[in-house]
Amino acid sequence: MGAPKLKNKISIDVLMPGSANDHFFSTIAFARMSLDALGGIFADARLVAVLGEWDKAEIPLRWQKHFQNIEVVWSNPEKRPNPTFAAQHFDRFDNIREDADLAIICDADVCFMRRFSDLILDVLRDDFIGGVMAHYHFPIQGERGDPELDWGRISNAVLGRPVALEHRYLFGRAPDLYPLFDEFQRPRAPFYINYGFMIGKPQRLKALAAREKELTSTVESLVEPYFAAQVALALACDDLGLKTRSLPARYNYPNRPETRLLHPGELAQIVVMHYMYEENFRRSRLFANKADFATFTNMRVRGGDAVFQSKIKSITSSTYPFD
Repeated sequence: MGAPKLKNKISIDVLMPGSANDHFFSTIAFARMSLDALGGIFADARLVAVLGEWDKAEIPLRWQKHFQNIEVVWSNPEKRPNPTFAAQHFDRFDNIREDADLAIICDADVCFMRRFSDLILDVLRDDFIGGVMAHYHFPIQGERGDPELDWGRISNAVLGRPVALEHRYLFGRAPDLYPLFDEFQRPRAPFYINYGFMIGKPQRLKALAAREKELTSTVESLVEPYFAAQVALALACDDLGLKTRSLPARYNYPNRPETRLLHPGELAQIVVMHYMYEENFRRSRLFANKADFATFTNMRVRGGDAVFQSKIKSITSSTYPFD
């Protein structure tokens, strides 16, 4: 049986945060190339770069031709303190079109590897918010404690009640512990997702963001601020009674060895590669300069990086695309 068919009129918004520098200009420009390579509604998707930390609200000359099909939002024009990059994070939700069929909130260091028509049809039909669970439990004062105790304490403090722990972390409790090959050994959590990829209908995502923003300041007093919005998202989904779905690792596949070990069936069907780990390259330089691009594309690599490398070569014909 073939893949589900999508109507050409389906409209998708893809919104990425970043700072106004070569790191994010290059990764967002490559994300645009990866969408274009998929064709159809993916190539037609509206891509929005929500940029903070800028001096002048203009794209540098070098990147202008590569941003012709990318909309830019200049976030935080008041230059308020923005240590956790919350300004561009929340501005993404504010810039979702009301009349879009679907929106994808994702990081800038992602590559769209293959079409995901089945997921799009599922979201349109069942109206859920989808995302891949976070890798590990969040730290409190530098320590990753007991997830069930932490979630109970935080949800009681913020919502006045416990939340259901219906999902499992993608890897486990903490990165320094022995890998948990049995999924059911991994600790439980609410819908606590990695923000690398999230999909839903505009009205659901906007409602989620509004409640998440309300809760974040309280959560910041309970967890390390960098993780506050992510924790607040899980609490907001529960508080609003939103329908959610934990997606397989393929929809936000981190390029690190434990992914292949703990989710062995996902490597061959990666949909979204999240190239966040830097064993074989620096993501800030991979697409920003020709030398780093050539070094990685000619390197012998394995696992997720090999799949990613092959996709880069396919999209670029092994030629640096941003001269």
